[in-house]
Amino acid sequence: MKTSRAFPLLPGMLLLALQALPAAAQNKATLNFVSTAVNVAAYLMPGSINGYTAIYIDPVTWTAAMTDSNLGPFLATQVGMSSRSAACVFSANNSRAVCVYFDDEQPYGVIALKSDAGHPFTAAAAASAYQPTTPQMLQRAQTKAIYSSRAITLEDGQQLSAYSIQMDAKARR
Repeated sequence: MKTSRAFPLLPGMLLLALQALPAAAQNKATLNFVSTAVNVAAYLMPGSINGYTAIYIDPVTWTAAMTDSNLGPFLATQVGMSSRSAACVFSANNSRAVCVYFDDEQPYGVIALKSDAGHPFTAAAAASAYQPTTPQMLQRAQTKAIYSSRAITLEDGQQLSAYSIQMDAKARR
């Protein structure tokens, strides 16, 4: 008799499992964009990117992210469209950054900037640093990146997917 009472829970448990699938698929897609940006950052920035943060901006959050003081200068260089997204990699003190732009799932451009700590990036500097992505930039980094998922909050309160990056020097790709 006890097992017959447990069966009504199964549809609810199945519904919860089905609802988790789109979130897991979305997380994997987000990581694909972030991984590409990390590979480009590792190529363009000499030295380690340990402790950096990667942020994914989807087409829905693009407009809100444009008003953010850190992301805005990078996003202002591109026209936001329903097929466009970006993944940006920032150093811990925001003095170095790489932002990779995607149309659908294809990376098409990148901006890499360096500034003195405490000096914000400008849209003019970002615009002058824009370049198309190359096959060399898109090659996998020599060391494997380990991602810790977290959310960041924009200045307007909206949240974006973000990842802390640790490069595992022992695990070569």
